[in-house]
Amino acid sequence: MSNEELLKAIIEGIQERKGKKITHVDLSELEHVSTEHFLICQGSSTMQVAAIADSVREYVQKKTGVKPFNYDGYRNSQWIVIDYGNIYVHVFLPDFREYYNLEQLWNDAKAIDISVKNGNKDFVKQVKERLWLFAKPEPYKIFARILFEVYASLDQQEIKTPHEITGGRYTNFKYQIDAIKFGIDCINKNNGVIIADVVGLGKSIIAAAIAYNLDMRKTVIIVPPHLVDQWADYQQEFGLRGVKVYSSGKIEEVYNTYADDKDPILYVIDEAHRYRNELSDSYQWLH
Repeated sequence: MSNEELLKAIIEGIQERKGKKITHVDLSELEHVSTEHFLICQGSSTMQVAAIADSVREYVQKKTGVKPFNYDGYRNSQWIVIDYGNIYVHVFLPDFREYYNLEQLWNDAKAIDISVKNGNKDFVKQVKERLWLFAKPEPYKIFARILFEVYASLDQQEIKTPHEITGGRYTNFKYQIDAIKFGIDCINKNNGVIIADVVGLGKSIIAAAIAYNLDMRKTVIIVPPHLVDQWADYQQEFGLRGVKVYSSGKIEEVYNTYADDKDPILYVIDEAHRYRNELSDSYQWLH
């Protein structure tokens, strides 16, 4: 399923329940962003906001067979987020949309307003032109990227690699080594890092290796329920000390346990994109 087809189905699902002021925000050219597209719209009441969100989920599944990875915000229906991986759908009440102002927050991205149903062809054409598959980068940008790859790999930074840490259980891949080095550097400079990539490239291995190299006395790992056993295995394989693995359903317990703890704590949050809605309880406990 291409982004183009999914975007089109989502827009049609919004329009089925007369969602207003639909805006597409293209994030695909930005760095350190966990998704590629926002579709933002609004309804005039909490009932309509919920109806629009329901329509998107039902229409997209009917037309494409795709189900969202997650959705949140139905409790208040003031801001509902639907997560399709590369595409996030935001359905707002007007006042909440104005307050959070995602379009301004991501004002370095490209935005397209979609006003009428018959405008989909122009919209899809604009989106297609901005997808990396059809991109024609300028020679200068290619040259700059080559220089970055050759000279900015942080090769002077000494780390323990997954192969070394696990006694040969895992193979070293250059992109993972670079990610570990950049991750440690980012944490030291900014007190945190987002590890984002497509499925299957070893984000959890990168995170476990970063945790090992930081070697903090306390590490809290929050994961979806189906990944608890997997992270328990990583804890053993990577020899991580002071680790406590929590299911994502126990975030309130994590807060009650560690909120007043004065010791430095490393928090690893697997599938962190689930916690982007500021109105959800999980977001409040984490922040």
